[in-house]
Amino acid sequence: MAEQSSTNCKPDVREEVIVTLKKLIEEPRKRVQIDFDRKVMATDGQYLLCFPKGKLSLIDAQGKEHLSINRDFMAIDVCWSSYLNQFLICSLDELYLFKTESENEKLIEVMKFNKKVSAATCFDQTLFVCFSHKIIEVYSMQQTNWKLLQRFDPPLTCNFDADEIIADLKFNSDGSYLAVAIGGTKNVQNQLQLRSPTDLTVLHRLDLDSGIHCLHSLPNNEYLLHAFLDKELFLINADGKMKQKLRYDRLIESVGLIVNEKCLVIQALHLFTFTSEMRFYDF
Repeated sequence: MAEQSSTNCKPDVREEVIVTLKKLIEEPRKRVQIDFDRKVMATDGQYLLCFPKGKLSLIDAQGKEHLSINRDFMAIDVCWSSYLNQFLICSLDELYLFKTESENEKLIEVMKFNKKVSAATCFDQTLFVCFSHKIIEVYSMQQTNWKLLQRFDPPLTCNFDADEIIADLKFNSDGSYLAVAIGGTKNVQNQLQLRSPTDLTVLHRLDLDSGIHCLHSLPNNEYLLHAFLDKELFLINADGKMKQKLRYDRLIESVGLIVNEKCLVIQALHLFTFTSEMRFYDF
């Protein structure tokens, strides 16, 4: 469900940015009503890329639209590539580059997949794509040749035969861990697993309550974790341990951190009116 040395693919992060969930108890500095049809966001450090109905838009820390173009595909996941200096957007079966500074064609389809995408993340010169919540493939971004480097299948990725699925995956800020959110049926123990990016060995585990959990990479190798369309938010430290937790006042659809502006954005759903709004908090 979206980031990321001479050349790397991590987000443009400043390590002095410290996220604390207590800030989310306060009133947001800004609220913006947006009619979303996809609940994923990513940041290049200055803007958030989000997906209003039929469009993709760059939003700044003041809630103003910097750029908007039409789209005719469903965005499944998105991440920022510092290596390419572009956003990578995965639809159900395609990969797009979104060139924010291009004067001409901004959205370019670069690859088709023969399986259904469920999540994606990137770091350095590699793109990790999860298919059908169980298969992980690793692609090279060198010279944008998109060569398949490696494929991981169950049961290494997840115990799919026992109803486990990969709900989400994200690199941490320095690429040392690949965080994988494991979910499934009520008989499955949901977990956050910090894994080696080279062979997917599980290095740390954190048991979670039920729900489909979404991951968001933060500075200092921390993660923000939430259950999709739930109110629980969790701040996870670099060792995969619970650091803080908070029950938010609305259902959470997505989260994004505009690092350069020290601004955390919550995409929240009001259940009774079924309307979404972006809420902006300063840190």
